[in-house]
Amino acid sequence: MRPKFKIPLPDPFQSSERIKDSVAAAYSYTHNPRNTEVQWYPPYTETFSVLVDFFTPIGTLSAAQQFNMCLSGAALNALELQDAPAQTDSDEDDYDGFSDAEELEEGADALDEGADEHEAEDVNGPRRSSRINKMRRRPKRRGKIQVGPKDQQAAQGNEPSAQGQHDDDDGPQPGDVSMSNTIPDANGKDNLPDVMVYHLQTKRRIPPNPGSPAYTSYMRRLGLQVIHQCFLIICEIKRAPSRHLEGTALEKAIRKLLQEAVVDLLTYLAIFFHINQHASSVIVVVGTGPWWRWAIVARHEAPGYSLIGENADYIPDSKQQLGDYQIALSKKLRTREAHYLGEADSDLEWTRLRQRALIPMLRKHGDEYPDCETPAVPTRQGGKGKGKAKATQVEEEESEEEEGRSGSKKVAQRKDKQTRGKTRKTQNSNKSTMAQVLEGEAGPSSSRKTQKSRKK
Repeated sequence: MRPKFKIPLPDPFQSSERIKDSVAAAYSYTHNPRNTEVQWYPPYTETFSVLVDFFTPIGTLSAAQQFNMCLSGAALNALELQDAPAQTDSDEDDYDGFSDAEELEEGADALDEGADEHEAEDVNGPRRSSRINKMRRRPKRRGKIQVGPKDQQAAQGNEPSAQGQHDDDDGPQPGDVSMSNTIPDANGKDNLPDVMVYHLQTKRRIPPNPGSPAYTSYMRRLGLQVIHQCFLIICEIKRAPSRHLEGTALEKAIRKLLQEAVVDLLTYLAIFFHINQHASSVIVVVGTGPWWRWAIVARHEAPGYSLIGENADYIPDSKQQLGDYQIALSKKLRTREAHYLGEADSDLEWTRLRQRALIPMLRKHGDEYPDCETPAVPTRQGGKGKGKAKATQVEEEESEEEEGRSGSKKVAQRKDKQTRGKTRKTQNSNKSTMAQVLEGEAGPSSSRKTQKSRKK
C-alpha cells in the first residue's frame, strides 16, 4: 500500500456566468427551437471544467465532450472468441441483434405529452439509444484508431510502421519521446459518451539530439510524456422535456428521459470497466436538459461486456441480467434529488460530488493504478537518530494531531494561569473591602488608633 497524500479542499463550487449563459441559450426557443440534446453539451462541459479546476499533486483533470472510449478490433475479436457458444445456429438464423435492446427500452421511447410542433421534429428523428444498439453489429465504415503494441500484431501487414516511432507503453526509449502509430483497424468500434472527466499524469522527458527523428516528436509533445490516463466521470445527457410541461407531467417526463439515459449509460459502463481493468468505481451523471443526478457505480454494479456484445443472446438469461443492472442503477440514481444547472442547490450538490466522491477517488489512485506516480512523502527522523523515519502521510497527520493536542494543552494551561491570577486579585480586593468595612463598624476612634499604630 503506497503512502497517502493530501489534496487541499477547494472552494465550494459556484456556477460561472458562462454556465448560466449557456443554460439560457439551450433553453431558448430562439436558439434551440427543436429542443435538441446537443445544445445541452456546452452547459455540462463548462460545469465539469469548473468542477475539476483545483490543484492535485498527481496530475491534472480535464472535461472532454464526446471523448472516444475506443475498443480495438483485436480486443473485440478476443471477446467474441471468449463469449462464442460451443454450437451456433445455422446460416438461416435471422438474428439481427436488436430485439433485446429494443424490448429493454420499452417505455423509454414514449414521447412527452404536450410537445410543441418544433420539438416533435427532433423527437421523431434518430435518437442516441438507437445508435448505441448498433454496437451489436459490426461497423460498416472503416476508420483509423490508435492501437497499442498487442493490437499491432493483429493488424500486421496493413501499413508499415514509421521508423523512430514508439508507443508510450513501450517504456522509456534512449533519447526518444514515444509516439503511437496510426494503423487501420477495420473492426474497431467508437464509443462516445456525451461528456467525460479524465485524469492525466505526465513527466518531463530527456531531450533527444536535435535533428534526430525523435526530436520532432519531443517538441510537438512539449517535452512531456503521458504516463497515466484514466476516466473518473461519465455523463450521459438527453434532450430536455417539453418546455410546455409543468407539475406532475414534467416530473414524469424527467423520469422517463433520465431512464433513457440510464439505458445508454449501461453500455458505456460495460466498456469502461473492460478498458480500465484497475478501476474499482466511476462517477456517473445523467441529465435531461438542465436536470441532473449523480451516483458512484462500483465495478460489480455494472454489466460485463459480454452482456452487450454480439454473442449476448447465447448467454443464458442475458436479457434478464441486463434488465436487473438497469433497474438497480435506476433505483440508485433515484435516491438523489434532480437538480437544475446553475441554481444554488445544484452548486451545493456539485460541491458534495467533488468532496465526497471525486477527491477520495483521486486519493486512492496510488493503490489502484500501478502507472500512477504518487508524490514523495517527507520523512522525519526519531530522537538522536535511533528512531525510524516516518514514511507515510497518515503518520504525519497523526503527529500533526498530537501537536494540535499539545498546543491545545498549552492554551488550556495559559487560560488556567490567567484564571488563577484573576482569582488572587479578586481575593485581595475582597480582603481590602472587608478591612474597610470593619474599620467603619469600629468607629472613628478605632480607626485613629489603627492609624497611630501604623505610624509607630
